[in-house]
Amino acid sequence: MVVAPSLNVYLIPGMSADAASFASLDWDEQIFVPIVLPWLEPQNKETLDHYVGRMSEGIDRSQPFALVGVSFGGIIAQELSLKFDPVATVVISSIKSAAEKPAWMRLGFHLKLYRLLPFFMMRYINYRPYKILPSSIERRLRQYDHYLPMRSEHYLRWSVHQILLWDEAGNSSPPIHIHGDRDEMFPLRNISNAHIIKGGSHVMIITHARKISKLLATILVKSSE
Repeated sequence: MVVAPSLNVYLIPGMSADAASFASLDWDEQIFVPIVLPWLEPQNKETLDHYVGRMSEGIDRSQPFALVGVSFGGIIAQELSLKFDPVATVVISSIKSAAEKPAWMRLGFHLKLYRLLPFFMMRYINYRPYKILPSSIERRLRQYDHYLPMRSEHYLRWSVHQILLWDEAGNSSPPIHIHGDRDEMFPLRNISNAHIIKGGSHVMIITHARKISKLLATILVKSSE
């Protein structure tokens, strides 16, 4: 079976990120139509299932589609796959179950340390006086502003809580996993059954976009046959 030209590939960015994090990916536009699903501001006491339902409103289910999620976006992609029937679900720099979380993350949830984090400070990052900082720090902060624009206190607190709470996506088929061997957020030693990107860190969707683009194309074509 030849992949339909109308195959939509819905991209879900990492926590706080937006379409900019996917800008370096290369797509064969005769085969794939990449569409970024933007983050929504969580409602008061909103469950992950309800949030995923709202995000799904951006998906055209009248034609075949695939889901690709990065980090927290990978969790959302897996939850979406429970509700619908994508031709493929791919997670990048993410996890497939609580067993793949690092020990500090599991401990942080049990001790509820996320409640103590000063999320309110994140909104002020773009007011930092860049010019008086060392160039390396200035560069990192400007990248932060560019790639992580979604940082309201409510959204961040809710998102961290959902990541720590999440176990796995029920009875869904296991997603296809792409992971870096230098991922500092979700270390490779905890990850199973993944395509490994050598030298890839947690932000390899930006730094290793060429390798990931080729691998994604191969996976999506094969999954659509």
